[in-house]
Amino acid sequence: APISAPAAAALRQFADELTTRAPYFHINYAARIDAARRLAATLLHARGPHEIAFVPNTTCGLACVARGIAWR
Repeated sequence: APISAPAAAALRQFADELTTRAPYFHINYAARIDAARRLAATLLHARGPHEIAFVPNTTCGLACVARGIAWR
């Protein structure tokens, strides 16, 4: 599916930062990820951000869940 305009803008900003400087030394991306995890937890009514995991795609997420089930 097409990504949203805000997601596209964030990707462009990240790409611009990668080409102009080493972002991991100048920008605290861990803080951005933590903020996104907190927001997702709020939106999903999770008990906290510790219940939120970001994965590359749906297939990877489903595989993580499937590996956690004791299949018989």
